[in-house]
Amino acid sequence: MKDSIPCHKGLLDRRNPDVKSSHLLFSHRNIHWESHLSVPKEAVSPVREVVSNKDGSVSKKDVIDNDKSFIVLKKDVTDNDKSFIADSSSDDVAVIPQSRQMSSKSATEIARKIGENNIESEKLPSRIQRYFLGRYTWYLKRFQVSLENEMPDTFNMFRIFTVGLKEFIIDFKDFIKLLVQLSLPGCTLRTVSHRELELYYHMPGDMIRVFPVLLMSSVPFGQNIAFPIGYWFPRYLLCRHFWDIQQRHEFAVLALKKRLFNARPVFRSLQAVLFTISDEKLQEKCKRAFFKVGSGIHPTTDEIVSLIPLFQGDPFHIKRIGLTHVNGLLRLHGRSVWGRRRRRLRDHARILHYMDAAISREGINSLTHDQLKSCLFFRGLNPTSMSTGAMVDFLESWLRVSREVDASSYSLLLHLPILLTYNEPSNIVLIY
Repeated sequence: MKDSIPCHKGLLDRRNPDVKSSHLLFSHRNIHWESHLSVPKEAVSPVREVVSNKDGSVSKKDVIDNDKSFIVLKKDVTDNDKSFIADSSSDDVAVIPQSRQMSSKSATEIARKIGENNIESEKLPSRIQRYFLGRYTWYLKRFQVSLENEMPDTFNMFRIFTVGLKEFIIDFKDFIKLLVQLSLPGCTLRTVSHRELELYYHMPGDMIRVFPVLLMSSVPFGQNIAFPIGYWFPRYLLCRHFWDIQQRHEFAVLALKKRLFNARPVFRSLQAVLFTISDEKLQEKCKRAFFKVGSGIHPTTDEIVSLIPLFQGDPFHIKRIGLTHVNGLLRLHGRSVWGRRRRRLRDHARILHYMDAAISREGINSLTHDQLKSCLFFRGLNPTSMSTGAMVDFLESWLRVSREVDASSYSLLLHLPILLTYNEPSNIVLIY
C-alpha cells in the first residue's frame, strides 16, 4: 500500500522471540496485525480488531479468549516491560499485546472468584444453622409461654427451685470462702463486710433447713416428691433463697410477731430488779427511762447511753440476769433456748455489734431498700408502712448507741429492742 508504514522487525523480534515473522500495516482507515506464532494451531488466540469509522470514532470488535488479549490504548499509554507498543501519528491508536501480564491477571481473577465461591459455600451452612437455631429458640419461648399459661403453679414451682438453687449455691460458695478467710491469721469478723457477716449468721441455719429437700431430690425421681412438699411448706422446708419478695416479707413479719410476744416479759424482768440498784443517780435515770417506755414513748439515745454502767455489771449484765430473763432475751432475738444459753446470747450480741460496726463503716446509704428492711427486722422493728426516711432515722439512732457499746456492755445491745422499738406503732399492730 502506498501510505502504509512498515514496522521495525527487529524490535518485534526482540520483544517477542517466539514470533517468527510479523507484518504490521498502519493506515488512516484500517489496522491489521498478521502474526504467525510457534504454538499449536488450536492454541492461537483470536485477535481484537479495531476499526476507525469515517467520522473519526473508533469501534471495537472483541473476541473473548481465556489466555490472550489485546488492549487498545491512546498514544500517551506508558510502555510495560512485557508488552509491545506501536506508536502512530496523532490520529492513530496503539495496539498492545500483553499475553503474559494478562495471563497472570486472569489467573488472579479466577483465584479470586474461586475464593469468593468458597466463602459463599462456607457462609451457606452458617446461615442455615442460624435459621434453625432462631426457629428453635422461638419454639422454646413459645413453649415456655404456653406452660406458664396452662400450668402456672407447676411452672412457678420449677422457676422457684431453679432460681433459688442458683442463689443458694452462690451464697454457699461465698460462705466457704469466708470460713477459709477467717482461718487465716490476722483476719477476724471485725474486718469483714456487712454482707459477709449476714452470710456467717444466716447460712448455717439455711443449710440445715433446706438439707432434707435437697437430699430427697438427689434420689432418682425424688424431686417429684421433694419439690411439691417444699413448694407447699416453704417456710419450714425451704430457706430465704427459694422465697419470692412477698414470701420474704410475709415470713419476716410472722417471725417478728413471734419474737415480739417476749418483749413484755423482758421489760417486766427489767422493772423487777430496778430497786436493787445501789447508785441513786443511776437508779433515777433508769426509772426515768423505764417510765417513758411504760408511758408509750422511748428514751433518747443520750439517756440510753447514760445507763451503760448498769449493763456492765449489776443488775443487767448477761451473767447477772435471771434464767427467765435469759430465756426471754433469747426468744426476743429469735434464738434457741436449748443449751449454752448465756454463751448463745453473748455470741448473738457480738455478731450484732460487728454488723453495726460494718454498717457504720460502709454507710447507711450503701444499703438497698430491701437490705434496710432486713436490718430493721433483724433488730426487732417492723418496717411495714414505714417510709425510707423513718427507717434510716431509726437505724441511725441504733448505731449511735451501738458505737458506745463494747464487749463488757453487750447486754445493753440486747435490750435495745425494748428501749427503742417497744412502743413503735408498727410493732403494736403485730402484738395487738
